[in-house]
Amino acid sequence: MSEWIPDLSNIQGPRYKALATAIGLAVEHGELKAEMRLPTHRSLAEALGVTVGTVTRGYTEAEERGYVYAVVGRGTFIKPEGEPGMLHIPEQHDSIIDLSLNLPVRLDKANDLAVAMQNVAKRPADLNKLLCYQPEVGLLEHRVVLAEWLSRPQWDVHADNVVITHGAQHGILVTLMALTRPGDVMLTEGLTYPGLTAITHQLKVDAQGLALDQEGIIPEALEAACQRYRPKLLYCTPTLQNPTTAIMSAQRRAEIIRICRQYEVLILEDDVNGPLAENAPLPMVAMAPEQVIYIGSLSKSLAAGLRIGAIVPPGCVLDRIAASVRASSWMVSPLVAEIACEWIRSGRAEQQIVHQREEVRRRQLVAKDKLAGFDVAIAPFGFHVWLKLPEPWRASQFVKEAEHRGVLLKGAGTFAVGRFEAPHAVRIAISSAIDIAQLSQGLDILVKMLKAGPEPTLSVF
Repeated sequence: MSEWIPDLSNIQGPRYKALATAIGLAVEHGELKAEMRLPTHRSLAEALGVTVGTVTRGYTEAEERGYVYAVVGRGTFIKPEGEPGMLHIPEQHDSIIDLSLNLPVRLDKANDLAVAMQNVAKRPADLNKLLCYQPEVGLLEHRVVLAEWLSRPQWDVHADNVVITHGAQHGILVTLMALTRPGDVMLTEGLTYPGLTAITHQLKVDAQGLALDQEGIIPEALEAACQRYRPKLLYCTPTLQNPTTAIMSAQRRAEIIRICRQYEVLILEDDVNGPLAENAPLPMVAMAPEQVIYIGSLSKSLAAGLRIGAIVPPGCVLDRIAASVRASSWMVSPLVAEIACEWIRSGRAEQQIVHQREEVRRRQLVAKDKLAGFDVAIAPFGFHVWLKLPEPWRASQFVKEAEHRGVLLKGAGTFAVGRFEAPHAVRIAISSAIDIAQLSQGLDILVKMLKAGPEPTLSVF
C-alpha cells in the first residue's frame, strides 16, 4: 500500500487525539495491519498540515491505547492484535548485549497497567482504605485473588493460608527470619539462586549445597546431608531451576518430600517460575502441605516492578512468618496489591503470561538452532539456557572474553553455594535481550568463541 494518510476532518477533539482515533479506526477496519510501519513524524505532519509535535503526541496517544509500538531508530508500527509490543530500550544500551539477567521479556505493559490503575481509581470508596494500615498478611480480598491465581488442578489454595509479600525475595527473607537463627544449617541446590545466598549471608545461616543431576537435587545427597548436618530447612526450585533449567519429576519430588519428613526438615519451595511452565508436575506443597512452605511471585510471570508475591505456609508456622513480615516492612502496600489484583481479575495477567510464553518459545527456537551441537539444556518456557562449555574453556575465562566482545553472561560460579564445585558452564538469559535480532547477534558471538576456543596464554617463570 502507499503511505497511509488519515482523514481527520470528521473526528472531533484535539488533532493529536484525532490522529490516535484515526489509527484505531484504521486498525479495526483492516486498513492498517499488524507490523505495518506508520509514516515518519515529519512526513505525516506535512501531509496533515500540523506540527511534528502534534504527530508525536498522536503516536504516543495511540501507543497508550495499545494500537502501536515504537522502535527507536526504526519507526512506529501497528501492534499485533492482543499482543503487546516490545518495550522501548534506549539506544545507548544497544552496544552491549545483556544476556546476564533472568528477566521477563521486555514486553510493553504500560497500557495494561494504565487500565488497571484507571479501574482502581473508578472506585473512590476503596481508595482511602488502600492508604491505611492493614494486617501484615494483607487484605483478605487480595489474598482471595492471589489464592485463586496460585491454585492449580489438584491444589486448591485457601486465602486464609496466604501471606502477601514484596515478591519472592522478601518471601525467602521473612521465612528465614521466622524459622532460623544464626548458625543454623539449611540445605539447597549446589547451584542456586544468588538471592538466597545473599540472605543466608546476612542472617548468618550456614547454607550447604547439594549435588545435582538433570532433575535437580539428588535424593542420596539430600539424605546424607540430613544425617550429617541436621538442617532446619531445604530450599529448592523444583520447576525451571535457576540456573540449570532442571524440572523435578513427580517421582523425584515425592522422594525429596519423603526424606525431609523422615528427618523433620521443612521445605521452602520457590515456584517463582512455575506459572510460566506448561504441564509441569504439581508443586511440592500440593503433595505435602504440612511439610512445604510455598513461595510464589508475579515478578517473572507478570511484572517485577509490582513487587507482589505470596507465601503459603503450613498453619504451624504461619503466625511466625506473619510476624516477620511485620518486623521487616509492617505490611505490603495495599495500593500496589490492589493494582496487581486488578490486573489478575481482568484477565490481563493471564494474557501477559501467554505473550511471555510465545516470545520465549520464539527465542528458544533461535537458541536451539544457534547452539546445536553443544551441550546445552533448554527447558520449555524457561527464561535462560544452561551451556556446559567444551574443553579447554573455563567458565570465568569464557565470561570475561564474552564481555570483552560485548556480551554479558553469568558463569556457574555465580550460583555456587559455599565451596560447592561449580562446573565450567554459563547461564545465557535469552529473555533479557532487547529482541530476537539482538539475541541472535549475541549467540553468534558466543558460538564463534566456542568454536575458536580460548586464546592460549604464556606463563613466564
